[in-house]
Amino acid sequence: MPGTFPTLSYKNTEIRITSSYPTLVSGSNNLSVTTRSRGLHRFSVNIVIPEIHTWAAYAPLFAFIEKQKGRSSSFDFPIPTVVMPCNGAWDGTELVVGATASGATEIDIDGAPADAVMKAGDLIQFTSHEKIYIVTDDVTFNGSGEGTVVLNTGLKTALVDNEVVKSHRRSSGLEMKCRFSSDENVYEPLNLGRYGKELTFYEDVS
Repeated sequence: MPGTFPTLSYKNTEIRITSSYPTLVSGSNNLSVTTRSRGLHRFSVNIVIPEIHTWAAYAPLFAFIEKQKGRSSSFDFPIPTVVMPCNGAWDGTELVVGATASGATEIDIDGAPADAVMKAGDLIQFTSHEKIYIVTDDVTFNGSGEGTVVLNTGLKTALVDNEVVKSHRRSSGLEMKCRFSSDENVYEPLNLGRYGKELTFYEDVS
């Protein structure tokens, strides 16, 4: 059931974003460790709202969670623009150069301002799918606005030539496709007339 998570306008809201890579790990009697990456990645989000003063303010959030019917539906979570905004001086009009296969971690890009810089830690997204990626190395584009970006994980979906590269910045944030981690929606009054809420959901990479 599509929908967009309500705007987080509550005071003192805490947001924790976790980046996770499932890894198979086995140990032996000599304490050596063997690991095997599954080549997967996803974010999870934990939100703590310590206090909402009225039911009128609390009800839209409660109803939105009800609408999702537990884990059965995904929704769009607009990442607040103050959370992990891009540090790089690039303008968000960049394009993918050539077709790029799924699983690739190096993406050729053009259309950037001459000598622009994309910084390690910048969040990016492509128009063909909703997965969000992390740039792992600084990139300085050449005088023609061309450069190669290294991603934290392989592309979930193949890219086409001239596909737009979207950025997460203070002026315009990205939306993460998510799914709640629980089938329960707990009504949590702190005391008469005041409410609190803690939510956990994860990036839906299906």
